[in-house]
Amino acid sequence: MRRQQTKRSDSELHEKSLAIQRKNYLQAKGIDPDGNTQLAIQFPEIIGNRTDLRHIPNDYCRSSLFTARNNNQPRKNLLRNRLFHLHDVEILYTGSELRAVDDELVWMQLVHYAKDTDFGSTFEFDLTDLLRDLNWPRSGDGYSRLRECISRLRATEILITNKKAYGVSGSFSLIEYDSLNDNNGDQMTYFVRMNRKIMLLFAGNLFTSHNWEIYKKLSPATRRLADYVNSHRTPLPLSVSNFANLCGIEIKSPTRTRQWAKQKCEELKKIGIVEDIFVENDSIHFRRRTSKIDS
Repeated sequence: MRRQQTKRSDSELHEKSLAIQRKNYLQAKGIDPDGNTQLAIQFPEIIGNRTDLRHIPNDYCRSSLFTARNNNQPRKNLLRNRLFHLHDVEILYTGSELRAVDDELVWMQLVHYAKDTDFGSTFEFDLTDLLRDLNWPRSGDGYSRLRECISRLRATEILITNKKAYGVSGSFSLIEYDSLNDNNGDQMTYFVRMNRKIMLLFAGNLFTSHNWEIYKKLSPATRRLADYVNSHRTPLPLSVSNFANLCGIEIKSPTRTRQWAKQKCEELKKIGIVEDIFVENDSIHFRRRTSKIDS
């Protein structure tokens, strides 16, 4: 009996220790563990209330969460698949494959809508407004495309393991929502919530900001390059193979892979996000502009 009591006491002390470390970890990130938190609070003064920027967590920038696969290829259905990540971070993903061409842009715009709302609280938008903010055509196909993106974002489960978070990392869906239909029975107004766990990905200035008008114009694969460059203070050379892994694509011929990478480098350089970029010895080398958020 005494041994069982000792084990129980040790377990309780361990849980108490973890709870304290967890709370300290969150407070160090600028998060009130017992209160509500808005994403805008995490923005440094240089960003302020700028409306020309959109934001994405660094861990998404450095992973294959949003792929650049050809739209002619069917989307994969994944079940706790470990996504590629450039660093020692494990992301287990369940759901339909998400793509940079549409799902990423929709999610980043929803994050913008949500930035002044407490995480876990509801914000509202109309599909017509979302089409306008994405510069997508206002057509039946455009509305259908948006509804499909929103459904894919909802039908996801993401688990990011973070040992430093002392157990606060848990699985979550990218969004949750309710909706109202129009007179034809089609979803038009959405009431969306974002899980509080997503805040951990932004906290501590661990996110990247992009000029929205420029970013939307980039091809999906080139956006992966822009994410890599802007999510690192001093971007080290990126191997061509890891660039392909970030995009979630496979090109069998090394020669074709290098040619593809050079094309994306030219696009990034032409639009002015980097001072210089080139491929040498199967690696992409960068010289970034001084201010990444003015790009």
